[in-house]
Amino acid sequence: MDSVLWAEHLMTEKRKHTALWKKLVLLLVSLLIALALSEGAVRLLYPEYGIPVHTTKLFTEFDPKLGWRKKPNFRGQHVQDEYTIVEQLNARGQRGPVFPYEKPDDAYRILVLGDSFAEGYTVEFRDLFSEIMSERLNRTLERDIEVINVGTGGYGTDQELLFFEDEGSKYEPDLTVLLFFINDLTFNIRDNYTPKGRGQKPLFELKDGELKLKSLPKATWSHDEVMAQDRAEHPTEDSFVPWRPERWYLYRLLRHSLTAGTENVINELPTIPHSVPGVAGSDARSDEQGGDDERRMRFSNDRNRREWEMTEALLGRLKERVEDGGGSLVIFYVPVRGEVYNGKREVVSNTSRIESNLGIVADRNGIDFIPSIALFRAEARILAGQDKFLYWKKDPHWTAEGNHLTGLIIAEHIRTHRDRYQLDEPRAAGGN
Repeated sequence: MDSVLWAEHLMTEKRKHTALWKKLVLLLVSLLIALALSEGAVRLLYPEYGIPVHTTKLFTEFDPKLGWRKKPNFRGQHVQDEYTIVEQLNARGQRGPVFPYEKPDDAYRILVLGDSFAEGYTVEFRDLFSEIMSERLNRTLERDIEVINVGTGGYGTDQELLFFEDEGSKYEPDLTVLLFFINDLTFNIRDNYTPKGRGQKPLFELKDGELKLKSLPKATWSHDEVMAQDRAEHPTEDSFVPWRPERWYLYRLLRHSLTAGTENVINELPTIPHSVPGVAGSDARSDEQGGDDERRMRFSNDRNRREWEMTEALLGRLKERVEDGGGSLVIFYVPVRGEVYNGKREVVSNTSRIESNLGIVADRNGIDFIPSIALFRAEARILAGQDKFLYWKKDPHWTAEGNHLTGLIIAEHIRTHRDRYQLDEPRAAGGN
């Protein structure tokens, strides 16, 4: 009798275990189906999370005058070891909303020109320095401020000039902010841009001191060719490997969403002594800049001299075009990472020939100039104690911290010189 009861007990336990395993298998299958359906939905609704781009050129298309321009209405994902950023371009190939060409009567417009530092594809749009500028200026000034960032990776001063003449001037900017980086010098006297394989670009020449457009670019590549090359260099990037989460669109979307609310700690500049940059220009020279003998431009060789001669001519022409439209021009110097950190990410203190030369060029052409290296180094020392940095470790561009600092520096410069930039007109009736 006992053996019969024991046998029945074993059968009952076996049935329970079988039922439990069936439930677990059913649950696992349901989860896998739900995961597969979610992955499919993300791939359908958010295809940009499946476009890992190592070649930033894939965000551009050929332009017969500028060499390349950002693709209208394009969405893609910049993938590097240190970041994964989704870049959304509007109908005019810019990040952010489309601004009408006609300026509202009550608005003050700031146009931002520059290269990859201005485009800012290494940070989310909300962390872009021009967004920080806009937020700060609209909060502190009694004006409706519109900041339009038209920066494009790889552009030099020559392309920025041509862009302003054909497109930027249509926005009727009251103030144009030009971000200047060291490689602008190199490519201002070249007809091609080899990094990232962007191809040919326009070339100016100086004839008897006159700036003339010598040549225009020719199409040397197609999007499909570059895409194929990018895939060949990263053959497993698009292959689906289930046990590697970075291969899942769903994982990429969740990671992007979870980091979307991250706030940056740089909000003010009180920790930086004398943090308001001065204005260089024909009528506003700082005592610290010294006399003409102390401010001679320095060149490394004859080629470098030609680079500066061309750059000065281009900046002078850009100033003329900006002022023809009733606006003002200001140059912001973008420090090279090596001018802020050494290889161990320690803050350096050496002088910068590039920033010094650019300040001299701006001064003798009556262009406002914002030097930035001292401010970057001061903030870098503060952030070092928080294990935060202004530049990525591998990528030479700004982190969110670097962008925030830049936005605050430029906004503070504009706010401090509001009279100079005619910002004291009251907000129009009915403004917010």
